[in-house]
Order: sequence, then C-alpha cells, then structure tokens
Amino acid sequence: MIQKEDKEIVNWLDNKIEKVKSVIDRFKEGNHLVSFNDISELTFEFQEIAPNVLVKIIHKSKRKITLQCKMEKDAMLLIHAHPDYLETFRIKSGILFDKESNSTLDSKNGKTFELNQFHTMVAIKKSDMEIDCTYHG
Repeated sequence: MIQKEDKEIVNWLDNKIEKVKSVIDRFKEGNHLVSFNDISELTFEFQEIAPNVLVKIIHKSKRKITLQCKMEKDAMLLIHAHPDYLETFRIKSGILFDKESNSTLDSKNGKTFELNQFHTMVAIKKSDMEIDCTYHG
C-alpha cells in the first residue's frame, strides 16, 4: 500500500513532468511567448525542445538561468519571444541565423534579444551555445 508521503511525491513528480512537457510543446509549436517561469521548469538534463535541438539548465538562480543548447545543422527553433527576460546567446561552436533580425551569430558575434523581441533560430552548422536568461519582470 502506498503511503500518503509516497503519493505526494508521485503527484509532485507527475506535476513537474507535465509542466516540462507543456514548455517543450510550446517550443515545438512556435509563435508564442516563453516566460522566465516557463524556462525555470526545464531540467539539468538535456531535453529535446524541437527536432534536433537539445537544451538543459547549467546554472539557476532567482533572476538568471543559464542554458546549454545544442543544435544539429539545419535544426530550427521556431519563432518565439520572451516577455519578462533578456536572452543572450554566446556561441561556443557553430553558426546560427536569426530569421527575424536577419542576423548571424557565431563565436565572435553573440546577440541579446530584448523583451518581446521575436526570433527564429536556424543552425547553419552544428552549434553549441550557452544562453543567459536574465529576468526583468
């Protein structure tokens, strides 16, 4: 028989899994806003948030989350924006192209997306990057 504490833990885990799935589903659908609270639901393990796009949290504090993101060549993260945090890309390897601003990001040219600035990221080459999400709510 499952004890009350065990049920609470199982319910908490189920709830956490549903929140993560919801965030990933919105990334896969595109054309939406992703909040700081949404990003905080991601985990410290790689998760596929779009075809051939993996992301995990590598640092988390109250006002800043740093993600590691890996994108295979030609992978695309559909259009989205962030209403309450700045997003700064630091490319470790590879090349990305943002369709919305018509700009290229590489190891010499990172980019910060302002609040509510829509972006659609495409990997021109296999890419590895860190993304700082800095809360401004």
